[in-house]
Amino acid sequence: MRLIISYAAVLGAVASASMVDSYLDKPLVESLTLQSRVRLGNLINHAKALEAIAYNTTGRNRVIGSPGHEATVKYIYDQLTHASLGDYYKVTLQPFFHVFVVNATGSLFVNGYLINQTLPS
Repeated sequence: MRLIISYAAVLGAVASASMVDSYLDKPLVESLTLQSRVRLGNLINHAKALEAIAYNTTGRNRVIGSPGHEATVKYIYDQLTHASLGDYYKVTLQPFFHVFVVNATGSLFVNGYLINQTLPS
């Protein structure tokens, strides 16, 4: 195992004690209004963007600590800090530590039986 230090997104509304009053002055999000603004096409476009981030990296994934993960964090951060959202949210990135196992092995069991790793002929 090796320890990888990575920056990951802790995204959302984070207000310090001195900023609470300004956040309390903002209107609450109306659930039905928010739901009515969600569009399937937009969801699919963002899913495709995240898939492209994975496929454009050497490992073709977004596993934690990888270049794909870092690009994903940037993508989400950029979306949440886009000018169209105004200053409703205070978005921050928070560093954190994680352990990533390299060269691990595993076995697949189905109904208590070990599945052979050879391909059927």
